[in-house]
Amino acid sequence: MAQPPPPPGSPASVGLTRYHVFMDFFRRVASLTRTVRSRSPFGVGDYRDVKSWAPAILSLFVLGMGLYTAAATALIVHRTYSGVIFWDQWDYVDVALHSHGWPSLSRLWAPFVVSRLVVGRLAGFVDLRFFGGRNVSLLIELCLVPVCLALVLIWMIRRSGQLRGAALATAAGFIAFCALCPVQIEDFTFPIEVDFVFAGLAAVTSFAGAVLHSSRVAAGDRRWMSGPLALSLFAAVLAECSRMHGLLVWPILVVLGFSLRFPRQTRILIGGFGTVAVAIYFWGSYSPGGELTNPIAIGGYVITYFATSWDSLLAPRSAGVGISEFLTILAIVIAVTTIVRHLCLRRSTPDLLRTFLAAIMLFTLSTAVITSLGRLNFGVAQAASSRYQCVALLFWAAVATLILAWAAGRHPRNLVLAGVQAGLLVLMVASAGRFNSYERIAAGLQIRIGRAYVAVTRNPADQAAAGALNPAVAMVPVWCAYLRSHNLGPDPRELEAGLPRVSGPAPIPNWAGYKVVPTDGCLGYLDGLEPGVQEPGVVVATGWAWDREARKPPRKIVFALPDGRVVGFGEMRIPREDVGAVNKNVTNINTGWEGEATAAPGSKLRAFAVLEDTTSMCPLPNEVIVPYLRAPGTPPTEIGFVDEAGDSKRAETVSTAGILLVYGWAADTAKGAPVDRVMVYVDGISAGAATLGQVRRDVENYYNRNDYSNSGWNFKMSASLLSPGKHTVTATASGPSGTAQLAPSKTITIAVATGGGQR
Repeated sequence: MAQPPPPPGSPASVGLTRYHVFMDFFRRVASLTRTVRSRSPFGVGDYRDVKSWAPAILSLFVLGMGLYTAAATALIVHRTYSGVIFWDQWDYVDVALHSHGWPSLSRLWAPFVVSRLVVGRLAGFVDLRFFGGRNVSLLIELCLVPVCLALVLIWMIRRSGQLRGAALATAAGFIAFCALCPVQIEDFTFPIEVDFVFAGLAAVTSFAGAVLHSSRVAAGDRRWMSGPLALSLFAAVLAECSRMHGLLVWPILVVLGFSLRFPRQTRILIGGFGTVAVAIYFWGSYSPGGELTNPIAIGGYVITYFATSWDSLLAPRSAGVGISEFLTILAIVIAVTTIVRHLCLRRSTPDLLRTFLAAIMLFTLSTAVITSLGRLNFGVAQAASSRYQCVALLFWAAVATLILAWAAGRHPRNLVLAGVQAGLLVLMVASAGRFNSYERIAAGLQIRIGRAYVAVTRNPADQAAAGALNPAVAMVPVWCAYLRSHNLGPDPRELEAGLPRVSGPAPIPNWAGYKVVPTDGCLGYLDGLEPGVQEPGVVVATGWAWDREARKPPRKIVFALPDGRVVGFGEMRIPREDVGAVNKNVTNINTGWEGEATAAPGSKLRAFAVLEDTTSMCPLPNEVIVPYLRAPGTPPTEIGFVDEAGDSKRAETVSTAGILLVYGWAADTAKGAPVDRVMVYVDGISAGAATLGQVRRDVENYYNRNDYSNSGWNFKMSASLLSPGKHTVTATASGPSGTAQLAPSKTITIAVATGGGQR
């Protein structure tokens, strides 16, 4: 039986009235919220409360960070552009020199170490032929390839239909960040990396073509070939013609053929085409020789390879795993799980987006493992190289898209998607704080190779400058001469004018207030000095350093004279892979430094590493004497001496069955030693060029010039080439200051060998 209503004025009736008032109020507020929500620009679908605003707002921030990263990288590339051909690029010049501009097909296909660099070589020759060999087209390609990669990824994600609205905008922003982040600064400023970055684009395009072909198969089209599949096969060929890790595309395409349920004829086509392509690749080549001897070390290398994207200062983790390593391990577990589920397990209805992402993750993980097999002997720190980041960031873009697809499928009121977006935004903002350091690295390379190129064009005998451009020191002047004779390469005068004009700081007494600590607090070396390009009295010093206690590069470098006067500073801005390869305690690649000092010729210069506390500096173990430019008041010239001419026992009579030996020393009063060349003459007729660079401490000590230490030379020839009798031996030395006759002349006697006759 229904209860009668409470009498008016009773406590129960008052409570019921208040209940109806409150409920009516809440209904009005809810109605107003829905009205505002429906008119808000962030309104999406069936979202019911204010929680749905967060994904829309965060997606705009993520997209904005992606665009900001693209703009920042473009600005860095513009500021640090260098038209100087560098390192492996000289291979293109050498081929052009011997083939009159364009290479033969055999030279294009010739292996470089273990890779077939057809794409990179073609790009290099196009730049030589049509853009003056100034890296114009190569740097444009280095920027366009990541943009195209981002567009392919975004288009494939949008086409799958699994990400819409805020989730799609977030994926687009993060992919743009990964494709164009300056953490891969070498891939944007080293023109030689065109083939490396192109391999990633070709691989992704190949996987996209296979997935598009599967859409036609699912729609009932059972043809074994289609336009997307032809594109996929062509892109796979381009991938293997870029770098060796492009070969990984072929086995992954075979796996995709099974997981996407391609017709049998199509799988046979992919397998056969891939087998032929791989066989042709290895025909006449050799294997890289990697050995799977230490899986733990390889795992550490792979983790460092990917973790460097978010932490460029990875230190040894003897006490545990850091945040960046933990994040990387978690991402690898997610990637491996996705690869097994969507590539290895046969599914009745394949998930095209996740299968596409799984193929990308398998490609990037396999690339890291192969790299570790070939480079692990250089140390785990080598995995932090900037050029590997185009592969590592592709991996992170695929993992992030996979997580976004999972989060977008959750209930719209759930804040899982907003949490994922916030996490990605934190990573992007944290990385943006390092953009300036990447620009400093690129600017340091720009200045260093610019100075080296100017120095070589001025003085072809400058071996230190030539070594900064290519290890083949003897060939660099020849290549530079070829460029200049064909009006290729940058103009040295314009290049010099564009280099920074730094005159160096004024001397500061008493170590500038720093506390000098013992040498065991740091590692490092002052590699050498060279004259400044524009300012007289300024020398450029280079070397490397490491703070042993902080386990990181020092703050900066201080240059000082023996009396404690500070005469210059250096910045830590040069990657030095060689240091970590030799010393396993050095775990950061950015240990190289460069700086300028104001010091008089003949003075002793010492380098100090400023430690983490910013008040202490640790002396590096060696000191270098600032070279003389020329003796005061005298014009520069070549000097030297012919010490001896005769047989191996220093006898002036040489048997026709023996060897004529001539040796001495030569130096340039402006440049030092060795000189450009020493020519030996017999009776005024050229007998050949001497071998330069022998150490002569006696000459160094006599002239009190350490740049004369390598002034020794020697010459050998068969005495049977000379007629019996007396001969006069002379020599000349040539260098940047001219050519001079070396004194004195030597008289030798060639005697017919007894018993054995002439040989």
